[in-house]
Amino acid sequence: MAQLARTLLDVPPLLETRAFFTEVLGVQPADVGTIAWHEVVNRMVTLREVEIREYRNLTKSRILGYRLTADGIVNRIMRRENYMLALFNKDLLDISFPGLGKRQVLTKALEWNLSFCLMNYLFDERGQLRRRFLKESNRAILSEGLRRRFKFMAAINLMFVPFIVVFLVLYSFLRYFEELYHEPGTLSSRAFTPYAKYKFRNFNEVPHSFRARLNSAHPKAALYLSQFRNDALIAVARFVSFVAGSFTALLIVFTVVDNELSLEFEITNHRTVLFYIGLFSAILAAARGMIPAEEQEYLHPAWIIRDALEDLQYMEPEWRGKLETTMVRRGFESLFTYKL
Repeated sequence: MAQLARTLLDVPPLLETRAFFTEVLGVQPADVGTIAWHEVVNRMVTLREVEIREYRNLTKSRILGYRLTADGIVNRIMRRENYMLALFNKDLLDISFPGLGKRQVLTKALEWNLSFCLMNYLFDERGQLRRRFLKESNRAILSEGLRRRFKFMAAINLMFVPFIVVFLVLYSFLRYFEELYHEPGTLSSRAFTPYAKYKFRNFNEVPHSFRARLNSAHPKAALYLSQFRNDALIAVARFVSFVAGSFTALLIVFTVVDNELSLEFEITNHRTVLFYIGLFSAILAAARGMIPAEEQEYLHPAWIIRDALEDLQYMEPEWRGKLETTMVRRGFESLFTYKL
């Protein structure tokens, strides 16, 4: 219900944005997905220059004194995100979890809480920084207000923990069931963590440019970690793959012999042959995803990670000159973890 209400509230500004693109910038809805970003920016800057020339002699409004630039447009779009990026890029927040050492854990729920407590406190509904934050004399009052917001959200989160857990479980099931059903091997695939995305992103970097960098670095990151073979884990995966494959093949043979067997015969209570075929097939696909190809060529890890880090535009100071070490592998692995 909350998401539905938020969507309905977003409809009027979205319609205004659509009208601005179609009627002012001359970008048709069908072309929004293909027009280059720099072309949109150029049209906005040109429109502003025309507006200043035509209306400068008709009014003395100070608004006409402000010119648009590409940097200014992106800065306005990314204003809130830049503050969030600074919290992580400058290591201003410690979100390490007890028992995991220095590993930083950022979940979507924690990200939303930080956005509510900090960003909604700093910015007004127009996306402008509240003026009271510009005065040093207000520091004590604002700090106390922020402290109260954190305490309030902590109490709210604690109160609704059972409902949040149920919601996240249902959401995850509905979100990933279809993907895992058709491609069980994705259980053993990796992705950049939410925390890593904040660390890798540059200030004033628009979302589509950042996604392009991540997509370029993703296969290199996966190839880099595949060079560190865990022979014990591979042996276990081969064994699990053999057992799951054997059971799957045996059950399929039984169903071929007797078609009604898959629907009526229960191996365990209320669990038919068809259920176990699906279960063992999923285990088989996940185990095979953890087994490297026999013909995979060994490459020096430092060469691969260097290319990946160039795409990500990121380098920890202690990693310099040590890209081939286990220390770098562990640090990078914490930023590029299993989707599961």
